[in-house]
Amino acid sequence: MLSGNQPFKSGAAYVFTRNGTSWTQQAWMKASNIGHYEFGNAVSISGDTIAVSAWKEDNHVWIGPSNIYIPASGAVYLYTRFNGAWSQVSRLTTPQPRRDDAFGGALGLSGGTMVIGAPGDDSSATGINGDQLNNAMADSGAAHVFVMNGSGWSQQAYLKASNTGRRNSFGQSVGIAGNTIVIGSPGEGSKSTGVNGDQSDRSFSEAGSAYVFAREGSAWSQQAYLKASNTASRSRFGWSASVSGDIVVVAADQENRAASDPVNNIASNSGAAYVFQRTGTAWIPQAYLKASNADASDRFGTSAAVSGNVIAVGAANEASTATGVDGDQTGNSKPGTGAAYLFEASPSHSPPVLTVTVPENQTVTYADRVILHAEVSGLPFPDFQWHIGSTGDTSHPIPGANWKTLATPTITTPVTYWLRATNSVGSADSPTITLNPVQSPLQLWRTANFGYPDNTGAAADTSDPDEDGSSNLDEFIAGTAPTDHSDAFGIISCGVRGQGTFTVTVFGTTGRTYQLVRSAEPRLPVRFWQPVAALESTASDGPVELTDFKASSARIFYRVLVSKP
Repeated sequence: MLSGNQPFKSGAAYVFTRNGTSWTQQAWMKASNIGHYEFGNAVSISGDTIAVSAWKEDNHVWIGPSNIYIPASGAVYLYTRFNGAWSQVSRLTTPQPRRDDAFGGALGLSGGTMVIGAPGDDSSATGINGDQLNNAMADSGAAHVFVMNGSGWSQQAYLKASNTGRRNSFGQSVGIAGNTIVIGSPGEGSKSTGVNGDQSDRSFSEAGSAYVFAREGSAWSQQAYLKASNTASRSRFGWSASVSGDIVVVAADQENRAASDPVNNIASNSGAAYVFQRTGTAWIPQAYLKASNADASDRFGTSAAVSGNVIAVGAANEASTATGVDGDQTGNSKPGTGAAYLFEASPSHSPPVLTVTVPENQTVTYADRVILHAEVSGLPFPDFQWHIGSTGDTSHPIPGANWKTLATPTITTPVTYWLRATNSVGSADSPTITLNPVQSPLQLWRTANFGYPDNTGAAADTSDPDEDGSSNLDEFIAGTAPTDHSDAFGIISCGVRGQGTFTVTVFGTTGRTYQLVRSAEPRLPVRFWQPVAALESTASDGPVELTDFKASSARIFYRVLVSKP
């Protein structure tokens, strides 16, 4: 058991909440798979959901007969809050982890959609949902889009640059807002400038680029290829990136201008940030930002974020001795102390416009919680209020539901929600969102056997009311009766049938998949046992034979795994 501050660089995440002008710590998070994995390298929050990455976490996968150790492939942990308490609900990895993928190097969370950067991905694929399995382009980088379905997360898209290149580090930075994603690729080498220029050129090493993707329904497509207005080698445009509504900010932490002068380049690695605005589907460069005290090696653009019409840019190596807000910027005697800069646009005010990013009529699993989310435009940035009922009915406002994302309580009866956004110019109402709960196969099974669908009492997954040694969940998967002691999943017979052949027979149930696995060490977790035979989707009840045709003459242990699709 680990204790104290071990292991080194295991990492942690801290949650703080605000009450008025005061902040208090609400939670302290550690990975469930602890190690030297730098848990907390990247974090993102949306409503009552937090994502935390452990980008150096190791994984194990079966490749053929071997269990392969995959160092630093990375993982992301999901937490949700209910009644003030946070709990881990999921751990995500790439479908096929690869060494040094750095999955989780960057994170973005917006409602029920998450984008995860993997700047160490080595695939040579381009565009959307290409081949993830080849390793032909070292450190080209990738990003994975996951969506929440009920209480689980599944991958919706695998994103690559349209001009994938070696050591481009696509996915070094990511940002998401509703149906828009921006991804930075600071190692990309095109000398083009602005929007949608020539991507084929590779003459400016580490000039950097960024890519905007948009979703229509559940399909993603690349919408823009962004470059700095003053592209130069080793500027690393795309080191950080963020999106809010129709505004994208992309930073180049090693850009070299001394100030906002378009000609001189005498402040090496001072850094800059670039603002782009979307009109319709077209992106237009809008602003070029520099620190007010730009100096060499400050790395203005180490981090960048945008929300509404406010942009924040970090400069990790800024060296002034000032403290607090708006102190003396002229000093330069404390290298590496760092600074942050806030910029505010002054566009004309407009009333809010709401776009709901979830279906207006949803079928949800009984007793699941759902994340509802809307994107908003309009200035000043509006206040929000979620309501229960139909659009326009303000008689049931939800206390504390004052953001564009809402995590519902468990849904056990049909319910409707709607959102109102209000600023000084006007207000906007979302359509009515209707949630209809439907029992899952497991809940229907509980109802059939115990008279109710909830995971409690005699029907609880871990209960064993017939005392046959199998939990209710195991009985559901195996297709056996949870209240009949004589009906239990087990081996009918097993034995050697010839040289190098070992056969196991079990009683199969319709619609199940059976797999024979083996291991020389019975204490290993079952996920590390080697698969040797499988029978998928049995068509009828009856005996199922599983045979290992390469049985070892040494001592070996077998198990039969049953699963229900």
